[in-house]
Amino acid sequence: MKASARSLSQSNLKLVLYTSLSAFILTCAMPLHASASGGGEHADISSLFYPVINFVMYLCLMTWIYKTKIKQVLQNRKVEITKSLNKASDRLNSADKGLAEVQKRFLLIDEECQEIQRKLDAETSELQQHILTEAQALAKRIEDDTVKQVENALLRASHEIRSEIISKAVEKARYEIQNHLTDQEDVAVREQVLAAFN
Repeated sequence: MKASARSLSQSNLKLVLYTSLSAFILTCAMPLHASASGGGEHADISSLFYPVINFVMYLCLMTWIYKTKIKQVLQNRKVEITKSLNKASDRLNSADKGLAEVQKRFLLIDEECQEIQRKLDAETSELQQHILTEAQALAKRIEDDTVKQVENALLRASHEIRSEIISKAVEKARYEIQNHLTDQEDVAVREQVLAAFN
């Protein structure tokens, strides 16, 4: 950054020197051109005396202007450029830090997503196993209940059939007894039955 500001100041100084040198060459060339184009005088060393004096005065004037006016402007500009470059460098460093922080956050988010996915997979597998176990237990209970209901239904049907058979048998026996027993035999059978229960 400082090197850039220094190179800017040097380039401005070179520009002033090149401008001065160009003015000197033009000043020296003017008398030569005038004599060559028929001005009547031949160019010699003495004819270059005043242009050299003019150039030296011009050079001194340009040096004084540079030191009093331009140098301060260039110094101020150099300071401004240095400050701007420092600010830009600070912003770049801050942006780099922010980028590094964002990359760390993205990495943490990626790790958290992977951890959540692993937990979700584990919970899903556990839930599937739990549902399967519950379904199997429920199917077993339904099967047991169905078997018990069927057994109870068969038992009730068996009792009902037995009761029906006994009822029909009793009815038939009563009919047979009524048709084949006399009143005295009927009384005797009843007394025997009552005696057996007592």
